[in-house]
Amino acid sequence: MKPVHAAIMFVIMTAFVVLVLTSSRVENEVTKSSNLLYEPDNSLPGEIENIISSSCINCHAIGGKALAMTKLNFSEWDQYDREKQMKKAEKMCELLSRGKMPPNSYIKNHPDAVPTKEQIEIICKWADGIQQEN
Repeated sequence: MKPVHAAIMFVIMTAFVVLVLTSSRVENEVTKSSNLLYEPDNSLPGEIENIISSSCINCHAIGGKALAMTKLNFSEWDQYDREKQMKKAEKMCELLSRGKMPPNSYIKNHPDAVPTKEQIEIICKWADGIQQEN
């Protein structure tokens, strides 16, 4: 290979590596900052928003855990139809009441995220209220 061709190939390969690394870094920054862009959905009562913000959002909203968001994504709550909201609220009450949420692996590093008994009761009353509205 001629020296000129080798130099051109080197420049092209270097540009490619820089492009890949830069785009990956930008994607990571967007993912990290997306949690900052999350604004609680106004269709949730304020008290419910507060509980969700302190106990659920890290996993169940944009930038959260992929599996958790497939089960419940508060970033899309307002896009759920009423029936889906009812089912999700009922499931929240059930899992919180049984101590299944937040999961132990999360509690280990975030002990303050565990909702109190009173907060769980508030979630369950809210879930019951959604059911009775229909």
